Amino acid sequence: MNSPDQYRKFAEECQRWAREAKTEAQQKILQQMADVWKMLAAEIEKKM
Repeated sequence: MNSPDQYRKFAEECQRWAREAKTEAQQKILQQMADVWKMLAAEIEKKM
């Protein structure tokens, strides 16, 4: 299992890719992925 910090880094990468995305659909998907990574980080922290 990765740490919450690692999941947040994944989220940051997704957000960066979303800013660079060529279409709105790509932006939306990447932002959704970032949101999931953030949610997972929060869930892990609750279990710690």
